[in-house]
Amino acid sequence: MKSLLTQLLADQTGEPWGAAVVIGAGGCSEWPVLRKLQAQRFVLVEPQARLADELARLTRGTPGVEILNIAAVTQGHEATLQLLANPRESGVAAPTGLLDHYPNLRLRGEAPVAAQPVDELLEHLALDPQARHLLCLDAPSQAFDLLEQLAPKTLLAFEHVIVRAGAESLYEGDAAIEDLLRLLEARGFDPVLEDEDALYPHATWLLKRNPQRVHLQDLQTRLLAAETSAQALAASLAARDEALQVQQQQSQQLQS
Repeated sequence: MKSLLTQLLADQTGEPWGAAVVIGAGGCSEWPVLRKLQAQRFVLVEPQARLADELARLTRGTPGVEILNIAAVTQGHEATLQLLANPRESGVAAPTGLLDHYPNLRLRGEAPVAAQPVDELLEHLALDPQARHLLCLDAPSQAFDLLEQLAPKTLLAFEHVIVRAGAESLYEGDAAIEDLLRLLEARGFDPVLEDEDALYPHATWLLKRNPQRVHLQDLQTRLLAAETSAQALAASLAARDEALQVQQQQSQQLQS
């Protein structure tokens, strides 16, 4: 992920960053590069208490840092983490394909953690609509579900998205990186760059919001809604005409 953040730094347009939101911050080894974005806010979301404490020590003295010791989830306010020997790979679902690549990676147990629905979490941040924002998503086993949960307006508040997932399914019910890229493209983002330093079976991508794509998708959504409304109206008119014909036939029969 460091190389992707470095790319963002190299492509600075002069516009300041409003917020950099990292879901699944872990120990945030990328922090020395991330803080160079000089964002007004750094929101680091990490459910494991020990890692959250490390984040607090790492970022001490940096203005605008917010550390949320919770898990981002699709629903509910509690979650159970599957704790692995490598904390970065711990998620809410049990590892499957991951163990094929790391057979010595041990499951150390489970831990209940506080959680917050991801849409609720991001909406409560009240991001400045006039600023540029970055979303980094490193949520083992649930990256696809979290993105799918977000309302288009919430996701499109971010100019750039960095997402890390498996090149293949690594957890129970997990989606591969290609599925995430298709989802993000459908939501109006263009893939920009793959992290060449990512170690298989993981992959990390940088994507950027495409205003033209977003506008086109909005027009398509409106057109589909109009077509659906027109079809419903046509069906309603047809049903009314049929009822009127029945009434006319009944009236003629009574007159005869």
